[in-house]
Amino acid sequence: MDRQYIASMPLSDFPVEFVRYEGLPQDARGITDRAGGGRIAWFQDPDGNAFAVEADD
Repeated sequence: MDRQYIASMPLSDFPVEFVRYEGLPQDARGITDRAGGGRIAWFQDPDGNAFAVEADD
């Protein structure tokens, strides 16, 4: 698969589990509202590095 094709795929097509943080209001999928608008979720790679995925409304 080429990079452009992979980048166009929805994240739900991959085995990604969003990280849950105590004290943050997150929906059933692990997504929270971002201050100032939008949404944010975090996931970890196999080495434990955390990454954020953000989306504007």
